[in-house]
Amino acid sequence: MKHLPDHVWELLARYFNDSMTRKDEELLKQWLKSNEKNRQTLHFLKEVRNSGKDKEDKLVLNKLDLDKDWALVSSHIRSERAKERQEKIHKLHQKRRGQQRFFTLLKVAALLLVGLASAYLTVEYIYAPAIEAQKQEMAVLEDVSTNRGERASITLGDGTKASLNVDSKLYFPRQFGDDQRKVILEGEAFFDVAEDSVRPFIIESYGSVIEVLGTSFGVRSYENDREVQVVVRSGAVELRKMEIGTGEQELSKAVSESRVTLQAGYIGLFKKDDLTVTSGITGDLDQFLGWMDNRLIFHDASLEEIFLTLERWFDVKIETELTSHELSDSSITLSIRKGHVIDVLELLGQSVGLRYEIENDRIVIR
Repeated sequence: MKHLPDHVWELLARYFNDSMTRKDEELLKQWLKSNEKNRQTLHFLKEVRNSGKDKEDKLVLNKLDLDKDWALVSSHIRSERAKERQEKIHKLHQKRRGQQRFFTLLKVAALLLVGLASAYLTVEYIYAPAIEAQKQEMAVLEDVSTNRGERASITLGDGTKASLNVDSKLYFPRQFGDDQRKVILEGEAFFDVAEDSVRPFIIESYGSVIEVLGTSFGVRSYENDREVQVVVRSGAVELRKMEIGTGEQELSKAVSESRVTLQAGYIGLFKKDDLTVTSGITGDLDQFLGWMDNRLIFHDASLEEIFLTLERWFDVKIETELTSHELSDSSITLSIRKGHVIDVLELLGQSVGLRYEIENDRIVIR
């Protein structure tokens, strides 16, 4: 059967995979009518599939070499399935890219309208943890941001280098002041801070303050995260709670009620619910900084955390039919280099028995 062309193999693969279109059905009919040998081939393949392990007639089976022939058909079926999944994911990505471009245009239009209204802009920065809601007014800041599935790097005016992970945003002044270098982070980033003994480098994020003089460290602080994580690769970092005052002088000051100093290899956590700060040894920096090498690393993570990360990394929408108990109480450890979202889903399927389907513009977990 090696004489069959590839397009016929693909047609037969869809036939046995029950995924034929109307056009495929017409093509199959034409192929079967064109030659008696074609009808015999299809009949033969049906027999192979239905009796691949039947040992009643060993002579006939040995002559037909069923295992070899069916392996050839199966390989085309698997290839066809993978091709269909890749096409669906590609369409999903194209749709979401279009949505992102639309919202980006809206943002640009809004900025232009504000620019026409005034030569000076004022930006409100709102810090609203669960136990209190306070408002902080700030001078106009520049920003760099990444969408889901994107990363970016920037060198700030003082020489500090910042690498942004997916779905993140960094606010910074065009020029730092004489007494400090302050930025605001939403999301995840790695900083390699230029040394300056006079002006400390300060990062504010959801009620936490991270202050350094010159070091390298990673910060994870997404809006929906329960805590702000700070992991130090080199040097030392101070992590503390920020309290916002009411006067103009107090507005720019961070008053410490809880703080820790983190050395290289340590992690600091600022919990948003009770505003406490804790620290400990990371044990494995790659667990927190592996994203910089394009690696997805989870350690005792719940399915809920994993699905949220996959949505950010691959710019896909994941819906699940699992119970809240199954989502939150799972504990999964895995490491994989970023390839395709299907690779991760297949790995999860093998390790914890998850099943998934690609439906329209979403991935459904069952």
